[in-house]
Amino acid sequence: MKRLLIVVTAIALVAALSFGVAFWLRPEMPEAYEPTGETAPPGLEKFYSQKVDWEHCGSHTCASIEVPVDYTEPEGDTTKIRMQRVASKQDTDQVLFVNPGGPGGSGMQFAKMAGAALSKDMRDAFDIVGLDPRGVGEASPLECLTDKQFDASISLDPTPETADEIAENQAAIKKMGKACLANSGALAKNVDTQSAAKDQDIARALLGQEKLDWYGASYGTQLGATYADLFPEKVGRMVLDGAVDTALDS
Repeated sequence: MKRLLIVVTAIALVAALSFGVAFWLRPEMPEAYEPTGETAPPGLEKFYSQKVDWEHCGSHTCASIEVPVDYTEPEGDTTKIRMQRVASKQDTDQVLFVNPGGPGGSGMQFAKMAGAALSKDMRDAFDIVGLDPRGVGEASPLECLTDKQFDASISLDPTPETADEIAENQAAIKKMGKACLANSGALAKNVDTQSAAKDQDIARALLGQEKLDWYGASYGTQLGATYADLFPEKVGRMVLDGAVDTALDS
């Protein structure tokens, strides 16, 4: 009985220590970033003034915000945008927004990668925040094909050369587009770069950033460049890494 008591006590102690270490490693919840309080574009006031509630997600913190599905109808349906924050170890109120491109890459996952890859000076200076863009990942993802149908679609030759290969690819793309419209409705019609850039501006304002500091890779450069076109007065420091030439067609 004594031996059993010792074992149980040891297990309890290890569990308590583990909890203590885990709690110590968890980042502090960010004090609510003070929204900029700027004048919102007409019809978007409720989106620029919403409350952002942060929660723990693994070793970092995450939050969701609401944005309009269709920016031409801000009183209509909304969709959720999810973001992850990799906190600086220093006391900072500066945010570096990041996006990996894709299109369709997870900004939340990229924030974790960037947090490990950036220099210490950068990690000290900025909280790193990545958004899963509309229709992607944890941001109310599009529902289109079944997994089996999607696997078949992406297994096609990505560089079709013969007439048959081209026709097969075109048919697959049309099938996917129809499935997205059928299963995701209005959201499928509004998963575009300009809407994603407008989502990014709402996040910027809610996180209290007068200017958008940005690191975008690949297609993330097109998202950053589109943001700069739409909100030139809100551009801070931008790195467009592997820039997409937006003047070219597909």
